Amino acid sequence: MTMSPFEVERREFGRSAMGYKKTEVDGFLDEVRGSLMGLWQERTDLREENERLNERVARYTALEEQLKNTLILAQDSAEKAQEQARRESELLMREAGQKAREIVHNAHEQRQRLEGALRELHSAEQETRQRFRALAQTVISHLDDTDASSADSATTLRAVVQGSPRQTERREASRAQAPAPVRREAPRARVIETPPSFDPSSFASRSSDAPVPTGELSPAGSAPDK
Repeated sequence: MTMSPFEVERREFGRSAMGYKKTEVDGFLDEVRGSLMGLWQERTDLREENERLNERVARYTALEEQLKNTLILAQDSAEKAQEQARRESELLMREAGQKAREIVHNAHEQRQRLEGALRELHSAEQETRQRFRALAQTVISHLDDTDASSADSATTLRAVVQGSPRQTERREASRAQAPAPVRREAPRARVIETPPSFDPSSFASRSSDAPVPTGELSPAGSAPDK
């Protein structure tokens, strides 16, 4: 049975002839009461401390649960962000690969178009060269049939047709440095039949409209140095 200090203090005992001394019994009761009072106070303090500790444990438990939830949420968010980043990176890689393939395909098509245009230009250049040589040969043939004053022009055109522009320039320079020839009285005019294949008026119009190929004949009548 548990007794409080107050119960020990109020406890009364019966009297007998051979009983204990009252003073000694009262002193002992006082000591017991004091001990019980100390134990009672200690128990009260322990209970209060236990309650405080229980409250702290409850708070820590709640905090632990909150931290667990936060960690779980953070981990879930990190996994979702990682998955989203992975999907976006894969999408970017696919788009970049598709774009690169389109660029390569377009570059290949453009190269084919440029090569085709280059072949057409080369064919046009060859055709123009052939037409120009044929036209120049016709002019040379006509100039060979005219009087000797046109011999230099025929020689220049022949040199252009034969592909010797440097010789033409040297010939022009030496002719410029040579003394002027003595002009003789022109012979009687003689009628020269124009070949059917040559029309001076059409030649003039064609020569003014025909493009001069690069590297063949400069505007001054001589090819530039290469």
